[in-house]
Amino acid sequence: MVNLRLAVETSIAQVEEHYESLINPIAQKHGMEFEGFHSSYDSPERRKISLFGVDALEPAPVSPTDAEPFQVLAGTIKNTLKPLDKDEEIIVTPYLMPANTDTKFFWVLTKNIYRFTPITEELGPESQPSTYNR
Repeated sequence: MVNLRLAVETSIAQVEEHYESLINPIAQKHGMEFEGFHSSYDSPERRKISLFGVDALEPAPVSPTDAEPFQVLAGTIKNTLKPLDKDEEIIVTPYLMPANTDTKFFWVLTKNIYRFTPITEELGPESQPSTYNR
């Protein structure tokens, strides 16, 4: 069993095609029956390799960072987290979260789906204030 997280630049079809191209030659080399992801034939052969997907979900669309909703979120984060006694710039930066969890329920509502997790230098020297989209 393999549990995959698809990169945003790929699709289910591309990943299925890639795995079929890798596994089919192995099955042939060992004299095994091969059933791809969308094979309609279910071989009774005991020596077979079958590929199938369960609840496959396309990668979440990338939320725009040049849109007004992100700019409002970034401005709110900067003005809320900026220490009153410091002049340091707060950087709000998006990044991709590979876990495509509950955002699928919001895709029909908006393309502006953002999650917020503040990270400060107090939590670790390599951390920066951050927000990510997806």
